[in-house]
Amino acid sequence: MGLFQPKWMSKNRDTALAFVDKLQDEEKLCLAATRSPHEEVRLAAAKKLKTDDAILWVLSNTRVTGQEKELLTKDLVQNLQDKGRLKDFLNDSAFVVKYYAIKYTSSEEQAFELLKHASDQGKDLSIEAYADDLSADQCYSLLRTSKCKGSGRKFTDVLFDQMKKSLPDKETFEEMLCDLALHAESLDIRNASKSKLSLPHIKQRYQNAIQARRLREQAKAEEANRIAREEDEKRQKLAREKEETEKRNKLLTNKERFFRGEELFWMDERDVLKSLTTDEIKAHGLSIPFFEKLYKYYDLASFKDLVLIPCADEKIMNYLISCLDDRSKHSPQKMGDRASTAARLLAYLYQSGRFTEEIKKHTGKILQNAGEMPVFDMSDPLERDMAIGYHADPEIRFDPEENIGLKYFF
Repeated sequence: MGLFQPKWMSKNRDTALAFVDKLQDEEKLCLAATRSPHEEVRLAAAKKLKTDDAILWVLSNTRVTGQEKELLTKDLVQNLQDKGRLKDFLNDSAFVVKYYAIKYTSSEEQAFELLKHASDQGKDLSIEAYADDLSADQCYSLLRTSKCKGSGRKFTDVLFDQMKKSLPDKETFEEMLCDLALHAESLDIRNASKSKLSLPHIKQRYQNAIQARRLREQAKAEEANRIAREEDEKRQKLAREKEETEKRNKLLTNKERFFRGEELFWMDERDVLKSLTTDEIKAHGLSIPFFEKLYKYYDLASFKDLVLIPCADEKIMNYLISCLDDRSKHSPQKMGDRASTAARLLAYLYQSGRFTEEIKKHTGKILQNAGEMPVFDMSDPLERDMAIGYHADPEIRFDPEENIGLKYFF
């Protein structure tokens, strides 16, 4: 077996290559171009084909793929005399065959768009199979958006060489390189372009552009942060407004429940009592249980108007006096505040003409036993009169001319 094997099928590459170099028979060259086990032999045989029929037969029957397919197709097409016959390959499954069929039977622009689309999609191209006829602008366009990775540095170097050959001078070439170093989508291509810059003013232009880009990016980041802060503030404001609205709605609902006599959680009841206006209290009616709750939670400043309403009768006065009597049952600080509050309320009631002398004496005695007297605001005429009335006792140090709140000691 193998005694009658042709020499182009020899396992020795040099023997097969030497035989093909001398071979002239087109049929045997076709077989060598498609069946030889050596790539160099197959390519050498394809380059020697002269007739269109032989070239097209190899193009249809070759079983090689990848880079060899692209280089083989390039050599075959270059030798093809009637390139119009490539129209039969417009729908060929091999990209390189379809590319050359479109280029020579349709339009070079359409073929380039096909090549650019493949490059942009990251197709592994042997670019040397396509670069010979590309213009400088076409090379730049491929490099600008290419995502080819498989061919690596070889892809960029081939296109750089083709650009340089197609341009009139070095400065124009480096200007295009500078633009690629700044704007190419591939980091590898940007770095490769930057590494080839040699003219000082082009290098400086690149550095200036990089610095300007950094400043723009910094300004853009600051603007984005500002917008983010504003959006966050808006969200927080809306959240606060929503929370406040919910609180108001809850308070209104709890007020309605409170006035209907429903039981509320103590914190809800406290919030309702603190929010009540004098008119709301008057409309509700000042019962003793209600007054007890008010006395606990209500703002003291509002009692000046509250205790002068007709429903503030002797029962409420007695309740206030009992608060003073019960002082010993509570902590000194808390009950001291409550005692002062009760005493001031009683003083208001006294000034309104509904406070008897007997109650006044009883209250004064309680205060003296308790060791505390209320603090009065001397800027308020009514409280000033009350202070003078309460502290007629010569043992109490009192200067009615001082326009400040006073605290008295026994």
